[in-house]
Amino acid sequence: MTRIITFSSGDPLEAQVLRDYLDERINLGKAAELLQLSRFELEASFLRLGISLRRGIRSVEDAQAEIATARRHL
Repeated sequence: MTRIITFSSGDPLEAQVLRDYLDERINLGKAAELLQLSRFELEASFLRLGISLRRGIRSVEDAQAEIATARRHL
């Protein structure tokens, strides 16, 4: 079952992760990991809220984070 989050629960972790993602301090994979969601669940939540998705790897660290997140969900 896919989880959709709304970021309206007042959860401080959700708020911090959203701020960090929007400020480009973390990527989508890291944000999903911190929220214990799959990348696809977080994408669905962001799209539902009109939050644009940053696609593509911007650094070696981003690539490593994406790989680590994918491995955890296999």
